[in-house]
Parts: sequence; C-alpha cells; structure tokens
Amino acid sequence: MHSPSHSRIHKPTSRKRNRIRVSWLGLLLPALLLSACSHRDPQAAFDHAFHTLNDGDAKKAANEAAEGYKDFRSAGGGWAWKFTILKARALYRQGKYNEVLALLDAEPNAPASGELAVRRKLLQGLAYTSLHDFQEAERKFQETEPLCEGASFLVCADVAGAQGTLEMQKGHYSDAQVFFVHVLEVARVNHDTLWEANTLLDLSWSALEQTHFDEALDWADAANQIALAHNFGSVAQKSLGNMGWAYYKLGDREKAEGMFVEAAERAQKLGQVASQVGWLTDAGYGHLDAGDLQAAQQSFQQSLELAQQINSREDMLDARTALAFVSEKAGKTDDAKRYADEALAMARTYGNGEDVVYPLLIEGRIAARQHDTAAAQVAFRQVQESKDTPVFLKWEAERSLARLYEAE
Repeated sequence: MHSPSHSRIHKPTSRKRNRIRVSWLGLLLPALLLSACSHRDPQAAFDHAFHTLNDGDAKKAANEAAEGYKDFRSAGGGWAWKFTILKARALYRQGKYNEVLALLDAEPNAPASGELAVRRKLLQGLAYTSLHDFQEAERKFQETEPLCEGASFLVCADVAGAQGTLEMQKGHYSDAQVFFVHVLEVARVNHDTLWEANTLLDLSWSALEQTHFDEALDWADAANQIALAHNFGSVAQKSLGNMGWAYYKLGDREKAEGMFVEAAERAQKLGQVASQVGWLTDAGYGHLDAGDLQAAQQSFQQSLELAQQINSREDMLDARTALAFVSEKAGKTDDAKRYADEALAMARTYGNGEDVVYPLLIEGRIAARQHDTAAAQVAFRQVQESKDTPVFLKWEAERSLARLYEAE
C-alpha cells in the first residue's frame, strides 16, 4: 500500500454516488418488446423508460417517466405512482435530491402499503441521506420495517443497502460493509446482475474508506466486468472512477488521472451530475499532487459550481475543503481561510466527525502562516486528538506542530 505523501492530506470524496438498484421484478409485468413501445400501452412506456435508466441515461429516463405519468396517471393500476417513483429514481441518479423529495410529496394518494410504499420511503431516505439529514433518513428507513415484515419484496433488501449508505455517510465504514455483504448475497441468489454490480461498487467504496485499496480495486474491477458485459453505463463510469481512486492511493497517479477524466466525461454524457462532481474533485487532487495548482483549482471550482447547482451538501463540503487546500498551498491565505471557514461550518452542521478535521487542519496551517502560534497550536492539537482523525492526518498534525515549535 502506498503511504500518503507529505502533500496528500486532502479529504477523500465519497466514491459511491447515487447508487440505487434498478431492478423492478415485483412491478414489471411480462416483458414486452421495446419496439412495441406505444403511448397506448403504459407497460411498454414504463419498460422503455426503465431500460433507459438501466442503460445509464438518467436525464432521458426522467423525461420519459414524466411523459408516461402525463399519459397514464388516470389509467389506474398504480401507474401514476409507478411513473412518479421511476422519475424520482432518475432525478436521484442526477443528484437532484430536493427535487426527489418534492416530487414524492407532491403526488396525491401516497401508497400506504405494498412494494410501492417501500420504494417511496426508500427513495426519501436516500435523498435525506445525500442531503446529510441523517435523522430524517433514519426515520424513513425505520418506517419501511412494518411494511417489510412478513413480506417477500426484494426492495426490502434495497433498504438494507440504503442503511449501509447511511452508515457510510456517518463514517461507520465497517458497519456499512456488513449491510453491503448481506445485500450482495441476496443479489446473487436472485441472479440480478445489475444489483450485484451496484453492490460490488458499494463494497469498493467501503474498502476505499477503510484504506483497503487492493481490496477496493478488486471489488470495483468485478463491478466493471459485469457492467461491460451487460452495457450498464452508470455502473461502468462509477467503477472506473473507483478503480482510479484505488490506483491513486496505491501510487499510480498517471493511470488514476486518466480514469478520473474518463469517468467524469461519461458521467456528464449520462447526465449524472453528482458523479461528475466527485470525479472532477478526484482529478483535481491528482493535479494538486503533481504540483499543477492552477489545474487543480479549476477542477475544484468546477466541482463546487456543479455541486451548488444540485444543492448537494456533501459535494459542496468536499469541494470547499479541496479549494481550501489548494489555496493554502498556493499561499492565497484569504481564499484559503474563507473556504476553510465555510467547509468547517458545513461539516459541523451536516458532516461527520471526519469531515471536521480536514478544514480544521487547514485553519491551523493558515494561522501558522500568519504567525498566530496559539491558534495554530489549538487547531493542530484538536486534529491530533480527535477520534475521527485518520492516522495519516494525525501524522500531518504532529509534523505541523513540530514545525511550529521549530519556528519558535
């Protein structure tokens, strides 16, 4: 495993983005040929939109689902909610979390039981998780328990995967892995290759955050092999980015940078803005380690602008932390202080403990540059002593303290 270099103290961005299984075994009637798609047939319209999402084009799938809702909302048989939930899933894939919640709240006569009710609450919980409203996310997941009790809905296993995502966002990576391993077993038993591939992505994400980079590479590569064999566009771009991150942490920067760029381009073509944000941030860190501060800042700034467009708190926090790092490294202390203050405020409001220590370290570095020894010492010691600080960041805090004492 490649040890972090002196400059590589940045906060890793989340590798798993907007993953939600797109298998609808309990809702799909016997499949119709896609060529038979007609606005007179709700099943054919639904199937076509479903396969569009399956292929990774979330933007087009959202438009098709909206059109299907318009044509068939009065047809009965639950079609209004089927198309509503499909559109919500496509919006979620694009990182439009507030729009997901608004859509699911706006549709009247919400299902009180059955698989559609579980799917609605699952999507709400995932959206709240992405917005870092963990308490509300937990509440939505808990509301699925009586709906799943005694039921055989496969979507109930999706809830377990979503709970794993929630644990990841809280920084409980090993707890999340337990959920993901369970879901992988269910996916394989049901021979659902897309579900399996997405869960392999989850496991690679968990391994990356636990610094098990060789293991993460294996999980991501397995997901990529499935994606290539079945033309799962969304899975392909995410697995490519995850492999890039693993190679990056293992020291192969050149290979990693190419994968980040390609993943970002694929995400853009698929309309998956949240994924694009993450890969741009990762590419920026590659530029930062290579010493190209201008290219790094451009990547981070683009990442922040896209994150603001979709109002993704996690991505805005990551981008501001990244901009604080590159600004401090470039000696732009005013910009660095502004971004670090913003990131620290967001982390204390929405993030987990690990989100706090990165901007806190930058605040200490800025204070040291400004010869405010007391403030720098306090910041470095808080990073050093926090239970949420990764080991390599503790080392950096210790080095920073040593340099501070040496300067005195």
